[in-house]
Amino acid sequence: MKQKNEETEMKKIRMSQQIRSFLENGTYLPGSALPSEREMAEEYGISRMAVKSVLKELAEDGYIYRIQGKGTFVQKRIHEKTALGVLSSDGRSFSEVMKRQGIHIENRVIAKGEVPMTSLLKKRLQLEEPDEIYGLYRIRMGNGIPYAVELTYLPLKYFPEVDKRDFAHVSLYSYMEAKGFGVKKGPQTMCVVPADDYVANYLELEVGQPVYRFEFCGKTKKGEVVEYTESYTRTDRTEIRIQASFKR
Repeated sequence: MKQKNEETEMKKIRMSQQIRSFLENGTYLPGSALPSEREMAEEYGISRMAVKSVLKELAEDGYIYRIQGKGTFVQKRIHEKTALGVLSSDGRSFSEVMKRQGIHIENRVIAKGEVPMTSLLKKRLQLEEPDEIYGLYRIRMGNGIPYAVELTYLPLKYFPEVDKRDFAHVSLYSYMEAKGFGVKKGPQTMCVVPADDYVANYLELEVGQPVYRFEFCGKTKKGEVVEYTESYTRTDRTEIRIQASFKR
């Protein structure tokens, strides 16, 4: 029994190594389907349960992804992800970053309108009662794929006519600039969090899958806080690059 288990483990390792090699050398291209579990079980001489175990590890390592009822597909590798690191270094917007990399951007407005004052929004936007807040919730699409969900909040005292604009086609920052409240700077934070039901639904992810969570407070040259945005961005299609310098 021990010898049989060892043989199975060796076959699983061999299968894993060969599939990784095929994925890295381009034998299997991003988006292409892998052979069925039955075919791989026959090819490598192991059970379908053992095949499932190997595929689970490859999925966890970011090599493949599985769609229930459709099969197993090659994941776009990390080095092919869209680099978002420039967002925190040179102030370019999401749309600018994506367009510079040849990605067609589309904005879908999923909700908009006046939202209740909360302690968080009051603090982030530096408002006082009875100031009013406008919420704009959008999906940022890249080549037809949902990349991010953005929840943006604006003080209505600065943008009383904001609801008349169609931000599926109008740039939010261009609109703010035209109103004399262009964003020039602001603190931004980033962390990785599990996608909740809301975010997972719009980004077409599994609940609990990791996403980047950005928080940004936009300020004018005069220091007026005119924007607070929470953005949830897919980690499987984007990456954050950090450039560090060291002094001796």
